[in-house]
Amino acid sequence: MRRNRGQAALALNIVLTIFVVGTLGMVTYEISRILLAREQLRNCLEMASLAGGAAMASSNATGSAAQNESKTVAMNLLQMNSVLGSSLHGNVTIGSSATALNPTPGKTEVYFEFVDPVTKQPVASNQQANVLRVHGAYAYPLFAGGFGAIGVSTYTFTAQAMSGMPALDLVILDNTSGSMDDQTPVTLIRRHWDQSSNDRIIYTQPGAGPGPGNQGTIAGMFCPPLTG
Repeated sequence: MRRNRGQAALALNIVLTIFVVGTLGMVTYEISRILLAREQLRNCLEMASLAGGAAMASSNATGSAAQNESKTVAMNLLQMNSVLGSSLHGNVTIGSSATALNPTPGKTEVYFEFVDPVTKQPVASNQQANVLRVHGAYAYPLFAGGFGAIGVSTYTFTAQAMSGMPALDLVILDNTSGSMDDQTPVTLIRRHWDQSSNDRIIYTQPGAGPGPGNQGTIAGMFCPPLTG
């Protein structure tokens, strides 16, 4: 009788050990995969935001046109990447807001947000903004159906990335004393901070300059002396 009880207890311990170890192994596997997927998603969003920010900084478009071009470039680069070995091409959708991201299992949903560099607040589509923030969410399907017994089959996590390209001022110092290149056509541009227009930098062409106007040659605009 004792021998039978000892064998039963040993068998029970083995079953419990297998169950506990197996459960811990599955949980560890899921957590490691989720952390890896989140890191990969964040890297994808960072590359997309950098590409969109660079496109916006190098574009001649302004307002909503510049923002749409930036989103197109960011979206194209995003779909060239992958999460957990699954390509994002055709598996990414654009959400309506950063708080409403709800992708389907195995899919990614993103939202592009343009931010004022001073206030750090989102701006309207017709305003200038040189900072792009990309929000993303990925629905990770849990292994073997996950914890289906309690109704949990996916785990959705979010990540975000932000990039900004500072405005660049190019200052050219020209020495016309030797009449070098003084016939180069130039255009005068005035860059200033406009407090009456949502506190932003604007660019205008002065109506009149020291020479014939705001466009012409270096010699005509800056009127070097005849002695050269």
